[in-house]
Amino acid sequence: DLMLHITDGDATVFEGPVEITDSIEEPGVMIEGIPVGGPYTIRVTGAGEMLQFDHVCVGDLWVLAGQSNMQGSAPLKVVHDPVPGINMLNMDNTWKPGTPPLHRLFESDAEIVHQLLQHRSGFNMEQLPQIREESQNGPGVGGVGCGFFFARVLLEQTDVPIGFIPCAYGGTSLEEWSPDRSDGSDNSLYGHMINRIKRAGGTVRGMLWYQGESDAGPEDPAVYGTYFERFQSFVEAVRRDCDDPDLPIFTAQIGRVVVFPDDADYRWEAIREAQRRAATEIPHVHMVATVDLPLSDGIHISYDGQEQLGERMAWLARPYVDPSVAPRKGIALESVRFANADRTIIHVDFANVTGQLSAAGLARGFGLSNGEDDRPLDRFYHVDFDTDHPNRVVLHRGAPVSEAARLWHAPDLNPVANIIDENDMPIPAFGPVTVDIPE
Repeated sequence: DLMLHITDGDATVFEGPVEITDSIEEPGVMIEGIPVGGPYTIRVTGAGEMLQFDHVCVGDLWVLAGQSNMQGSAPLKVVHDPVPGINMLNMDNTWKPGTPPLHRLFESDAEIVHQLLQHRSGFNMEQLPQIREESQNGPGVGGVGCGFFFARVLLEQTDVPIGFIPCAYGGTSLEEWSPDRSDGSDNSLYGHMINRIKRAGGTVRGMLWYQGESDAGPEDPAVYGTYFERFQSFVEAVRRDCDDPDLPIFTAQIGRVVVFPDDADYRWEAIREAQRRAATEIPHVHMVATVDLPLSDGIHISYDGQEQLGERMAWLARPYVDPSVAPRKGIALESVRFANADRTIIHVDFANVTGQLSAAGLARGFGLSNGEDDRPLDRFYHVDFDTDHPNRVVLHRGAPVSEAARLWHAPDLNPVANIIDENDMPIPAFGPVTVDIPE
């Protein structure tokens, strides 16, 4: 007979006999009814032998997926101490404290990771043993993403431990994440992700997703013009393979970039618009804009920006962890219309705004075109807010706007956009959107 002893510090949580079960993939001990919390110490004894498992938490699993801004490319400002209640399934498939860097790619044995290291990143694989040893014996080799900051806030607010399943890889396209590439092994990004989810237990609370830059690069409209449909298919596959049709997915709308050629602006805008649509048209997909966040180089969100992004995502995610909190949604575009017969004032209304919209200094970020073939320009001499309608931005133009006018927010590759609500949630990039003419 086996005896099970579970402790939380010096307190005994459970003590009693258990039986081996074959109801899981391999024979083992199925433990049920442990309270949410931890870290626990679990000891199994029998026939004079003892197995001990330390730092075991009962909480939620979260998947981290996408490309470099989720993988984390911002340099670490500080080495973070382990936080009880934040763990991760490391890239070597062992559980470790969930401190940055969360994506320790050099510690992975997965075929797809080795392929990408060699052929995408140009890494000399002969150096892998040395870099792996440095990563395992030190704080880890890699940068910081939003995951740790997301977990830190959510854990503090809910007391529910978090276990991360990091799966992102820099520079990867949505096509490379396609479920169609998976044969069930670890030789594709999607297959690797699903297998890691299964290794962690198979049930996840949600996913954090930051991807899209690689789909804004190719000039082929079959790439940037189909992002919405392909992302929707990806979401459906993840939910199917996680056996959760309502699995929440928290996305980041791609931010600023200064390393792409200027003629890539329309492709960047197309990806942002597809991501905005996804958050309004696909149930339980949420989005946080990032165009107001600082960069650490020409394309990657900085350490401070990743901290803001993680906190914003945690705010949206909290109702999925704490049922006492009402459902939340990110700020969404509601309407764009002329406010006067002269067509010199435009009202832009948003939904899901907390308090009053505002900006530090001059409110910026809107672009107007006079027609379908016209690029958006900042044609407004004044942008202000309406205290009677705290969800409204008021755009003023000195001359009448064409009836064929179209509006953008945060167009171009490197826009200035600084409008947020009282919860530090930014309004999304959007466009082109037709300006409605009042009846």
